[in-house]
Amino acid sequence: MFTRASQHCARVCFAFAWLLLLFALPSHPVLSAVSVLQNRYDRFNTAANLQETQLTTANVNRQLFGKLWTYAVDGDVHAQPLYVANLNFGNGVVKNVLYVVTMQDCVYAFDADAPGAPIWQRDFRNPASGVIPMPIMDLIHRNSSNIETWLGILPTPVIDSDTNTIYVLAVTREPGTHPFPGGARGNQYVQRLHALDIKTGVNKFGSPVVIAPCFAGNGTGSVNGVVCFDGRLQLPRPAMTLVNGQVVLAWSGQNDWGGFHGWIVSYDKLTLAQTGVLNTSPDSLKCGVWMSGRAPGVDAQGNLYFQTGNGDDFDTVPNGGRTFAQAVIKLQTNPPGLRVLDWWSQDDYAFKSNIDADFGSTGPLLVPGTAEPMLLVGSKDAVLYLLDARDLGHKVNTSHALQQIRLNAGNDKGGTAYWDRAGGKLPLLYSWPEGAYLQVCGCSSTFRDGHSLCASTESIMQQNSFTHLWDHAVSCFSSFWPS
Repeated sequence: MFTRASQHCARVCFAFAWLLLLFALPSHPVLSAVSVLQNRYDRFNTAANLQETQLTTANVNRQLFGKLWTYAVDGDVHAQPLYVANLNFGNGVVKNVLYVVTMQDCVYAFDADAPGAPIWQRDFRNPASGVIPMPIMDLIHRNSSNIETWLGILPTPVIDSDTNTIYVLAVTREPGTHPFPGGARGNQYVQRLHALDIKTGVNKFGSPVVIAPCFAGNGTGSVNGVVCFDGRLQLPRPAMTLVNGQVVLAWSGQNDWGGFHGWIVSYDKLTLAQTGVLNTSPDSLKCGVWMSGRAPGVDAQGNLYFQTGNGDDFDTVPNGGRTFAQAVIKLQTNPPGLRVLDWWSQDDYAFKSNIDADFGSTGPLLVPGTAEPMLLVGSKDAVLYLLDARDLGHKVNTSHALQQIRLNAGNDKGGTAYWDRAGGKLPLLYSWPEGAYLQVCGCSSTFRDGHSLCASTESIMQQNSFTHLWDHAVSCFSSFWPS
């Protein structure tokens, strides 16, 4: 789960308390016409922008590439900022807009071409009425190493360009009676899904709606054979996604604290009615979905791919249970809803769970352009597993993986990025494990046949000096942006 050791991955690109920094070419800031509507650019989770036109290996360097200006925001930013190019506001007004959310429960829309006040701002707090972001000490009774002081808007939102809507999940503490044990007396903890107009910030589709799913089970926190969502214990770490007209969210816990469960819930994007729910440990606890903040992978058929972390009860699916500990889960979303199609886990999942070597630390990457859809997943122990996305196997069997790729030291918590290079060059995989340097894996010449990805399990190249690291990063920055 999201533990003390994973503090570095919580500090994403803009984890400063008061400033958001915009980087571009100081001489002539021309922003991209390519919108960034979700976490890591695309539904495959490649983390690559292949349509970059302004940045090249000639101008991304210490002399020409740097800070242009700052935007003032009111709290930590853990979510990836999003960007809409050429947004038409009417009356001939067209702007490039940057969207930022903070752990103070605020949403900002900035003019991306100029510094200054936001175009609009939404604040979901009401201190006079006692509505504030959830103090993290209400959950774990101390400041966390990866979330300090407040839990407000944590996951990366998602933007629907068809309806000009941004979907945001906000956590608040407010006066009332919490229906579950724990927390500050006289307060309740509420998580709400907001749908906002990207031009004005005004609520849409009857939003917000309170997150309140329930699932049949006898696990921790169950009452009369039903487990219900606890807004205090559940940490909404993974980025949000849109698929088949549904907004999909997922939850884990914080620092493995308390009797949390893994939850995956979907909502109709126009009515915000709940369409599907999966609890990954309904007869147990934990098995959270955190994936270091990544969104699930989405294939061409609209199927979702999630990873889960450690769990305390190993009455897992192959043993007749319903606990998806340390697993990859494939979910069908068409027709609307969430249905388990397939899953896979490792032989030693129980051992790795007991030593907190989470399998669910990286988030899935669907490899584009292969004859057989391939899924790349990883774990804290810095091993990447290549799977056939069409046949995860319904089994706990490490050898069912098409290939295992071991990184050179360090816990893998940032996930893998995939750069499909132009000019007939073979793609590259990039990983940056904790406590190590950037590592690069060259794809094999036959990888598109769907049998292996890297040329060998020893093909990871480690950049072992900062000079080499910078030179190599610059060589691919013009079209590739690891986030």
